[in-house]
Amino acid sequence: YYTSGTTGQPKAATLTNFGILNLVHAQWEHLGHFFTRLCVPIPFFHMFSEVVGVLNAAVAKCQVVFPAILPDTVSTMKSIHEEKCTAMIGAPIIFRDILTHPDRKKYDLGSLTFAALGASPMHYDFLRQLETEIPIKRVAQGYGLTENAAVAKCQVVFPAILPD
Repeated sequence: YYTSGTTGQPKAATLTNFGILNLVHAQWEHLGHFFTRLCVPIPFFHMFSEVVGVLNAAVAKCQVVFPAILPDTVSTMKSIHEEKCTAMIGAPIIFRDILTHPDRKKYDLGSLTFAALGASPMHYDFLRQLETEIPIKRVAQGYGLTENAAVAKCQVVFPAILPD
């Protein structure tokens, strides 16, 4: 895998099978029971989709739904609606695009109860909006880098730590 990180220049990141599988096992122990039908609207060239989307799903033995080759909000909403996805991974912007899309009400997103988010910070108001408008019951926020096979730290951020 290659990463540009925050420095801009691509560089090789060496990963081991043991490291990747160890991470997958740890994530599955923590999050696997949420993965029954997982929507993966992020591209395969990203470690997040590879490790959390594909390998975790294989371990959890769940259905994986890839809405489109490139991120597309309508395809994602349609996939959640038609396939009754229970979980979705991605950056907060993907979820924000769903929340603000003018056609969102045309799709039943009620099956989506879990979100694994990473790549940028999330404000409490955004999390509340996910909870009330979709309604997602649980969000895990990850911090990662390619060198760690996608995730270095993951925590469930709500409902546990949201203020009233």
